[in-house]
Amino acid sequence: MRFSVKYLPTTLFSLKDSNATNSGAKSLFLPSPYAIKLAILNQAITVGGEFEQLSSHNSKQFQFVRDTKISYFIEEGSFFSVNNSFVKILKPAREVGGFIQTVAFREYLFLSSPLEIIFEVATEEQALYLKRYLHRINYFGKRGCFFQFV
Repeated sequence: MRFSVKYLPTTLFSLKDSNATNSGAKSLFLPSPYAIKLAILNQAITVGGEFEQLSSHNSKQFQFVRDTKISYFIEEGSFFSVNNSFVKILKPAREVGGFIQTVAFREYLFLSSPLEIIFEVATEEQALYLKRYLHRINYFGKRGCFFQFV
């Protein structure tokens, strides 16, 4: 069974690979399936109060999210705009307490049209569970990467 949801990026976004360093990395063009699944788990815990159910990897709810297959669709004629920049950041000082200023590379992206995320699930129960939280998601990855549910 397949269903989809659309999200419109509302700001420039930066979604780094999870293996990237803090001081510099290229951004992913789309939220990774991992970032999408974590956003669903975040909503299930914060809104649904399902921390106890999700704390076990054998729980039905955790398996609903884990076993979901995710793909994407972007409208024809859409475009990405990439902005590379260097920004000042604070990082922990090694020798003494506190922070020091340093420069970091950041890459921000703009997507001109909504991003359609396609979910492939095995059962209707799994689809209903995911749909309960998908409309509540407003960011993927970092909190500054805002997307509006359409």
